[in-house]
Amino acid sequence: MAMLQRRMASTVYAVRRSLERMRDRREKILADPEAYRREQIETRLPEDFEDLTEEEQADIVAQLEDVVVR
Repeated sequence: MAMLQRRMASTVYAVRRSLERMRDRREKILADPEAYRREQIETRLPEDFEDLTEEEQADIVAQLEDVVVR
């Protein structure tokens, strides 16, 4: 909401573009929620994820799934 208030101070066009991007993002999520969830998890994995033990990897993925699902 604060973002939209700042945009309103700018231009109506900026508000419109912000709302369109928000809509597009939500449509993408609704089209394939599982792909969105996987994408969010993958972007949050640490760089050394492959070097960790399977147990450490499973713990990280479980934590990220809890965050992404909310």
